[in-house]
Amino acid sequence: MRLRPRSLAFILILALALGATLASADPQWAVTASPDSVFLMNNQGFVSSPLAPFSGLTLAGIATWGNYVFVAGSASAGDTGNLRVGKIGNSLTGPTIDWIGDPIPLTNAGKLLKGPGAVAVDASGGVYVLGSRWQDGSGVWHSNYAYVTSSSGTWTDVSIVDLSNTSKALADIATIATADPLDYQAVIAHQDAAIAFPSFQTWATGVNGSNPAGAASRLNDTGYIPQGIATGTNGFSYIANHSTEVAAPAGPVDVGSISVIDSKSLAPIGSAFGLGDFRPTDIAFMALGGTNYLWLVGVTNGVSQALQLTLGVDGRPIMGAEPWASLDSSANHYCAASLDGTLLWATNPGASTVTAFNTVTRERYNVVLPIGARAGYIASASYVVPEPSSLLSLLVGGIGILGLRGRRRRS
Repeated sequence: MRLRPRSLAFILILALALGATLASADPQWAVTASPDSVFLMNNQGFVSSPLAPFSGLTLAGIATWGNYVFVAGSASAGDTGNLRVGKIGNSLTGPTIDWIGDPIPLTNAGKLLKGPGAVAVDASGGVYVLGSRWQDGSGVWHSNYAYVTSSSGTWTDVSIVDLSNTSKALADIATIATADPLDYQAVIAHQDAAIAFPSFQTWATGVNGSNPAGAASRLNDTGYIPQGIATGTNGFSYIANHSTEVAAPAGPVDVGSISVIDSKSLAPIGSAFGLGDFRPTDIAFMALGGTNYLWLVGVTNGVSQALQLTLGVDGRPIMGAEPWASLDSSANHYCAASLDGTLLWATNPGASTVTAFNTVTRERYNVVLPIGARAGYIASASYVVPEPSSLLSLLVGGIGILGLRGRRRRS
């Protein structure tokens, strides 16, 4: 058999692709939203081009469910929010997002959600979007969330839910993985915005889809000004607070803390865990090797850092287990844990970068976004890199076809 140069080139390309795949470990993927773009990235330095035509919108929260991506946005902070739904596609050259349908207005039956923020998805694919606190023309204040459900892969059924106490400024939401229909599907971290003391104290409210559970708990654990919430597979939820009361009844001071609560009863588990000068802006839970951990991102005396805490069997952080890692300088950070708990993603909006930490080896990866892309919320993404065995089969098959063609020509 004598192969033509074109055939040799074809085999060479397949061999190079196979070699590159075999030589590198499978990367971890994440998806993040800058104010007007969505990016897919991995911890090996890949970052996609902007993956959505979001001209004229300001993007906020982002979440994933399987290979679906959900991103919330609006034309401005005071406008009605909308939700975009996309699906991550698989290819040899890298992932893409195919956006499904038009933006979904977050309004229903005269109710609407303004200034969308955090996004979370429950086990059934229902999407929660938190709104900002706003006042209507009648002087009524609204603190609400949207719940969007799907039918045959299209998310169209929108419910807008006003929480009963509308003096709440909603900070963050996290869903709970549970098979018990009596449990809450999600927990919202928020603050009491009443003028009277204790202003800005940390609260938690459990919700169940479009039905507010009606259970709101003022934690009374010295935590103030909640920033983020993470729910754990250990039955506890964790709220990162920007301030803490260290000497009652002095009120909040510039000391960060974590409020630990029972995910089912919303009752606090002891007093808020103090973080000293570290003031967190987001929090993530991860389980790895039989041990549970918390990761936090924030600032200590102007220095951007990430903090890991080991959790005890009682669900509370263990004193002294506080290794630090540096982040690129930024006024705000968001974080997310990988699906297997081996990687922490942290966005640095002020530096237009994303940092990833291997939680086992402590290796640090840095992803540089295009100039001006100020990454905000971030979520781990499911993306399957084509297997080496598939490429090997393709290579062997290609050589076999070429050989068969050669024998036919000789005959």
